[in-house]
Amino acid sequence: MPACGQGNHPRPGNAPATQTAPKTSEGDHREQTPVLHAGGPGRHRARQHPRPGRRRPGSPKKNRNQAQAGRILLVLRRRRRCARPVRWYPAQPSQAPQRLPRPGGRPAAPSPCPRSDNRVRQRLLIVLGDRRILVDAGTGDLLGPSLNKLPESLAAAGFAPGQITDILLTHIHADHSGGLTVQGRLVFPNATVHVSRAEKAFWLDPANADKARDSHKPMFAQARKSLEPYAAAGRLVTFEAGQDVVPGIASRPSTGHTPGHTFYVLDSQGQRLVFWGDTVHVAEAQFPCPELAIEYDIDHEAAVRARQQAMEEAAREGHLVAGAHIAFPGIGHVAKVGQGYQWIPAPYVNDAIG
Repeated sequence: MPACGQGNHPRPGNAPATQTAPKTSEGDHREQTPVLHAGGPGRHRARQHPRPGRRRPGSPKKNRNQAQAGRILLVLRRRRRCARPVRWYPAQPSQAPQRLPRPGGRPAAPSPCPRSDNRVRQRLLIVLGDRRILVDAGTGDLLGPSLNKLPESLAAAGFAPGQITDILLTHIHADHSGGLTVQGRLVFPNATVHVSRAEKAFWLDPANADKARDSHKPMFAQARKSLEPYAAAGRLVTFEAGQDVVPGIASRPSTGHTPGHTFYVLDSQGQRLVFWGDTVHVAEAQFPCPELAIEYDIDHEAAVRARQQAMEEAAREGHLVAGAHIAFPGIGHVAKVGQGYQWIPAPYVNDAIG
């Protein structure tokens, strides 16, 4: 049996193109489940992808400020560096790092966060009929003022926050729901925020905060700060797992990372795109070794099962996947390789530079 991550890597050349528009802006654990500690917010620098209205050297001067390609718009925020090393917590700490591949087949050892771009956060805007639907809402100012770039990115694409009609939350963590409000103000005043009933019930219950691990306790106050203004305005609605959230987009439970973590499934023109939320945090580790959990998971074992099921399905069915913590463009396919999986990014097309 080959080691985790070993095997022939398929070429991505046959993967269908996904057109996107870049906007640069920005505990308890069970012994049998290895746990990753990925770095928290640190220093920031801008992603080196062109803004709409700019062009790369040698490219045509033609551009379109409203750089919308197809029906899905990719909105980039700033990437963040790891503030501390990645650490594994398996029953035998030496095993998990040795099973992680490195270029050239060398085993990985405990080290700082991988130097790739998997700290980029993608926010996807879906144009569906007369709806403008965001999947997650960024951090706002909850993790520092330098990260509140989503409204700027939307404006660069030709959209105002007031034009957003719906926001689908994969879960209620600050980097996904913090951008709903800034200083108590609704950033998206005309939007309805959709979240699973189980997710809302967990994060807005003060009793759960009292029982939470210390690393999770601040998240409950952050959740209230982000969601309560929308609830007061009558713009926060819940759904049961498996229901259609808006016409054309279905929900699917994928619990473990949080109690109500949700996938969203978009079917269009014979293709399927599944929004994974936080199924993967560190792609270099968790695709080859999906059994690695992250420190932010509420239930490590359930999160591992959900990730394994999601990767197995994506590899078997061949549908597109969008991941919030996967390197730009964050949309691609999954292939089975040995005991693990490989991420195959979808070819990237920048309509902003013609």
